[in-house]
Amino acid sequence: MDIVAASPEMLEQIVRIEDESFSDPWSPESLRGAMEDSLCRFTAAAEGGEVLGYCIMHCLYEQAELYSIAVSPEYRRQGTAKLLLEDALAWARAAGAGSVLLEVRRSNAPARALYEALGFEQISVRKKYYTAPTEDAVIMQKML
Repeated sequence: MDIVAASPEMLEQIVRIEDESFSDPWSPESLRGAMEDSLCRFTAAAEGGEVLGYCIMHCLYEQAELYSIAVSPEYRRQGTAKLLLEDALAWARAAGAGSVLLEVRRSNAPARALYEALGFEQISVRKKYYTAPTEDAVIMQKML
């Protein structure tokens, strides 16, 4: 598996992963926009022409934010998300970020465990942030 820059040729596979992973997925246009955004690092975990997962990190000055990370259901719990996130964190650090923020559904225990294992800590909660279903968002931060 390689971590590579996401490309327009990968968009169809990324959209499929996005749709399988989130109840309120990003549109193909929004994903394409992130690919073109110079402030974003949009990577894909790829193997043999197949996209296994992707990660979008945004960095502006000293603040980075994890916009999205997802792995295809058949490749979850195999370290793909960890590799994607470690790559994004290294990029944010090199870009001058002092910290990284993210938000995650309160019920998403696997994601929260990954973030905590990589040094993220809960700093606040946004009540009823998510819809379909309505749920709180846990705000987490990692100092770089």
